[in-house]
Amino acid sequence: MTILLALLLLIVGFWYFFQLETVVTRGNVHESADEVTALVTGRFDTGNTVLTKLFNTERNVGGVGFVDRVNAVITSRSSIRVDVKEKRMVGYVEDHGSYYYLGKDGKVEAVSAAPYPGDGIYAVKGLELLTSVEVGHTLPIQGTKPFVLLDTLRSSVDRYKNLPDTVTFAEDGSMTLTFGKVNVLIGDGTNLQGRMEELSGIMKKMDETWSGTLHLENFDGSQKQIVFDRT
Repeated sequence: MTILLALLLLIVGFWYFFQLETVVTRGNVHESADEVTALVTGRFDTGNTVLTKLFNTERNVGGVGFVDRVNAVITSRSSIRVDVKEKRMVGYVEDHGSYYYLGKDGKVEAVSAAPYPGDGIYAVKGLELLTSVEVGHTLPIQGTKPFVLLDTLRSSVDRYKNLPDTVTFAEDGSMTLTFGKVNVLIGDGTNLQGRMEELSGIMKKMDETWSGTLHLENFDGSQKQIVFDRT
């Protein structure tokens, strides 16, 4: 009985000494602090700092939504910090007033009532939707080539930091990137990485006074001049 009582007191003491009172989040752009807190405490609602940490150490979240991984770090006996890694999205499409965010394979990972300003993800336009969009399913379009191009484009954007406002697909599958008042014709995706590299150099010379169309749809690396039609 003495041993059991001592064990019970130890458990109760551990429980109350490490009561979780504060959760601070870091790295979350699309999910609010409250949503991340609910994510890490809702799985096993222990209310305990140590247990919450154990249940959320390098945890892969999976499923739909913006969060890919969380890692809880104890900062005091009553508080934790949650480091959030969000999913890599390749763009979002608008349909009937909702904004659907796409993963690299065209899977609709999340939906929001409005786009997130300054989140580093561009709007994708011009894709013909064959049916209504559903979260957790592949975007209903003809073929998969746009998904491959968007994935390659996202890699180039990450590398060169040349984030377009919008990416627009024409009926023939060619792409146009919009940066403020400048439209950049990219073509059908041939030599996409090379064209984005060339664009990165050109953009260093661009400012808000530029307005018109930049022609990169036929760029293959051999051209010494690039055509820019001013408007």
